[in-house]
Amino acid sequence: MKRSGHFLNKFARIPVCGTISNYNSPAEEDVGTRVQRYLIQANALMQGFSVTNYKEDYKEATEQLIKWLREGKLTHKETVLKGFDQIVPAFISLFEGKNIGKIIVEMTD
Repeated sequence: MKRSGHFLNKFARIPVCGTISNYNSPAEEDVGTRVQRYLIQANALMQGFSVTNYKEDYKEATEQLIKWLREGKLTHKETVLKGFDQIVPAFISLFEGKNIGKIIVEMTD
C-alpha cells in the first residue's frame, strides 16, 4: 500500500474529520483522492466521528490538555485577522479552507 512514500498499517483506522471546507461544494463535484484500494489492501477502517461521541471523557481530556498546555507540550497554528470588518471574511474562509488552524478576529481601536 505504498503511496507517496507512506504505508497504511494492516487494520489501520483512519479518522474522517475536517471537512468544513467542503460543506458548500456541489454534490456532483468530484473531490479528493480515491482511497478505496488502499483501505481494502490494508483491511483498514475509515470512519467519521464527532467530538460529541466522547462526552463522557470531556473532564479527563480537559484535565490532560491543561496539563500538557502548562508543560508546553501543546503547540498551535492560527490565522489572525484584524478589525471588525474582517468578521464575515473570516467566517467565509472557514468554508473555503483558507485559514491555518484557529481563526481569530482581533477587534482594533
